[in-house]
Parts: sequence; structure tokens; C-alpha cells
Amino acid sequence: MPQMLPHHLAGHLTEQGSPLIEPSAHRVPSPFIPETASSSSRASSASSSPSRKLCRRHHESIGIPSEEPLEPEETVDGGPLAVTCEVRTRIPSEFGGVCYLHLYSNNLKNDNEEHLAIVYGEDIVSETLEAIRPDDTVDERLRRGTRVTDPWTNHSAPVVNGNGSHAHNGTASPHILPSPPPDAGAPLARIHSCCFTGETLRSLRCDCAEQLEEAMRMMAKEGRGVVLYLKQEGRGIGLRDKLRAYNLIDDGYDTMMANILLRKPADARRYGIASAILRDLGINRIRLLTNNPDKMKHLAKDGVEVVERVPMIPASWRRLGADVGVAVEKVKKADSSEPPQSLTGKLAGEPPSSLVLLDRDEYLVTKVQRMGHILDIPAPLLQARKRASESQD
Repeated sequence: MPQMLPHHLAGHLTEQGSPLIEPSAHRVPSPFIPETASSSSRASSASSSPSRKLCRRHHESIGIPSEEPLEPEETVDGGPLAVTCEVRTRIPSEFGGVCYLHLYSNNLKNDNEEHLAIVYGEDIVSETLEAIRPDDTVDERLRRGTRVTDPWTNHSAPVVNGNGSHAHNGTASPHILPSPPPDAGAPLARIHSCCFTGETLRSLRCDCAEQLEEAMRMMAKEGRGVVLYLKQEGRGIGLRDKLRAYNLIDDGYDTMMANILLRKPADARRYGIASAILRDLGINRIRLLTNNPDKMKHLAKDGVEVVERVPMIPASWRRLGADVGVAVEKVKKADSSEPPQSLTGKLAGEPPSSLVLLDRDEYLVTKVQRMGHILDIPAPLLQARKRASESQD
């Protein structure tokens, strides 16, 4: 059954719903949109070369495996999912401004990862980081990176222990932390899954590095925002299976089918940690930087209000000559029939017919046509893709 868009977006957005690039008349409909679903669209993303057809026939003869279901998340104590900020530090960035890197632990049984939050803005404060812990000292709070390193000063002077650290009597004094500006509004936020190949090796198989850098630039420019950096390599299947999936992609499958052939979900990511981190930072309303409606659905389920979806236009596609300008789509309430308001742009001239498709372009097209992401595919890319397919026949 085709995956459905969140109910509050139904009728408002299509698979080509981003207004930034003029929709292509030659695009392949997405199977995730009920009114455009078709069996031909699901088959169109695979290459048509003879060797790859042979490879696909082999798997078709033995049957395509179904996705392995995600295991339910269980906490160590049986209670609700909770996160704790273990340390915070200042990071001056080449993308502009200063951000504060927060490292989190959690209470899930099967998640020992150290997830991160890249925070812009002095007014965004972690509750668990600032909380007084058993055996806390001024020195420990300093090392932990708390905003208030000595919350006991007004009640009793710190006592220096024999080892040179400061002790206290456990009574905290009130400290006023920075509050957001009156007109601050909902901060910009992005849920970003780590990608070793893209962010470290600068792989051209995906746009992950581009997305992270663009999110940081935008937040630095606004002076406020949060990147929720989750350790979910390969859309949650891990680096080992991600590399195995790459080999299947080289054999003719798209990124979605490669995961399924490994008996993995097409997308195994979870977003409960992201919601918990937002709660810890005192954020319950955000402007989400994403093309993925699934993220909006999960955040809404966790009680985080997504007031705007800010499209994430691939930097490599911008360089094709798209005048993308600035665009924001208002996410309306579930009971509203008013369509989202947005700005529009047009493609500023097609590139020459010698345009060469990168692995990253095939990956992005698959996310739109097969995985329901909301993004316009520039017509020149689709034309180049068609020419490449025809040349292999």
C-alpha cells in the first residue's frame, strides 16, 4: 500500500510540492501520492542496461524479500524515553557564527549512541545539563559546560575540598538564564542523520554533507536554531549494511530497493530521540528544515508542533541555474482547508545537453519518486536521466 502523507498536508503538497523550481512536465509520478500511483512509476527508477536487467531477473526469480519490521523501542527502566545532556561546548564554525555542541545519552535498551544537538542561540538552554546532580561541584559543572557553574553561591560560599575541588551544601540559588527575544518565534530545526561517507569522505553518492552545511549556514545567519544530529548511519541500517547497499546500487538497484534486498527497512530511522532533545532544550514549536514528510509526522506524534516546513534544496541542484530565492511553506492545522502560502521561482535556463548525472542525482530522484520526499526535480536532470537510460538500451 502506498505510504500516505501526514493528514495535515494531504491535499496541500505533492511529490513535486516545493515551489522553488518550476515542476517538470516529464517527471515520473510518485507512488506515494494516491492519485498518481502507478506500477510503471515504481519500475521506472531502475536502469535498463542488459547486465542490470539480468541482475534484477535473478532476484525476481527468487522473490523480492519484504522489509524487516522495526523492533519496538524499550527503555531500561520501562518508563518513557528520556535523554540527558552530558556535556556542552562552544564551537566556532567556518559556516559562520558560534554554535554550542550538546552531547546526549539516553535510556533506550538498544541505543548506546551519543546523539548530538548543534545549538545556535544563547537563549536555548538544556534542562538536564543545568540540573544539579548528586556530587556536583563547581569544577565538574565547569567541565560539563553548564551556563551556571556555581548555583550555590547565594546560599553558602563554596568549600574547597582537599583535592582542590569545590564542595557545596546542596542548596541552589536562583539564577536567571537568558530568555528568547520577544519576537524570536519558533526556531529553525533540522533532524540530520550522520553520514560518514558523505561528511568525512565527501562522497558524491548522497547530499548529506551539503544538507548539514546548509542547515548550519542558515542557522548561523538567523542566530538561532538546532541541528539534531542523530547517529543513524545509512538511514538507520548502519555503516556495514550501507556499504553493502552501495554495492547493490552499483549492480542496478536504487537506494530503496537495495535496503529491502538486504532485508532492511527502506528507512529504519527513528525520531523519538530528536523529540526528547527538543523537549530538553525547552522547544515545542519549530520551523523544520526538511523535504521528508515522515519527519513531520513523527514530531507531531511526539507533541512537537511544526509550524513551517522550510524546503531543503540540494546545493548541487541550485548550481544548475535555479533561482530559488527564499521559500517557506506554512503547515496548516489539520482542520484547515487553506493551502500553504509560498514564494515561487523558475529554472533560469537549462544546462547543456552534455550534463552528466552523478550518483547523488540518482539518489535524490529516488527519494522523490520512490520515498515520498517533497522536492521538485529540475527538468534538465530528468532529461539527462532519460538520455542516459536510452543510451543503455
